[in-house]
Amino acid sequence: MTALTFSSVFPLLRFGTRLGWLLFGFAAFLVSIPVFIEAPLVRTLPWLSLALTPLLLGLSFSLQCQPRYRYWGEMLYGFSWCWGAGSLYWGWLRWEPLWHLPIEALPMPLMLWHLRQRQQLVGVFFFGGSFLGTAITDAYFYLIDVIPHWRAIMYLEGDVISVQEMLAQAIAQAQT
Repeated sequence: MTALTFSSVFPLLRFGTRLGWLLFGFAAFLVSIPVFIEAPLVRTLPWLSLALTPLLLGLSFSLQCQPRYRYWGEMLYGFSWCWGAGSLYWGWLRWEPLWHLPIEALPMPLMLWHLRQRQQLVGVFFFGGSFLGTAITDAYFYLIDVIPHWRAIMYLEGDVISVQEMLAQAIAQAQT
């Protein structure tokens, strides 16, 4: 088995190419979707948010069947697993931060299997990067001790003024 190198995994994705930059921009867009689209949707309609996961997977497979859109479909594949795990956590378990990483890691065995098979690699690395970012963020939240604020904010959902006060306290905690 040959070693995995960036060039061997992504021959068309070198950042000097137009496709590489387009896919980088698409990845940046996909990373922002959970914040601006999924978060409001999952709070009001968690079942709908979760039901979008198979639709995203179907779209990803459809794109992958077309050689021209293969990489786009692979990236959407990794994103769909991020979306599904995020829907589960933020829809039903957001009150307990300890469950965040384990729920977000649910697709990990599938991603590792794809990595071993050298399939869906753009999606695997998209998911891996997203999960790593989540893990670093959670670790930082624990290190600066804002987890109690996280819990409190999740219970104060409808009370905007109390949420603003709690966020101000969390920011003050983070600045110490």
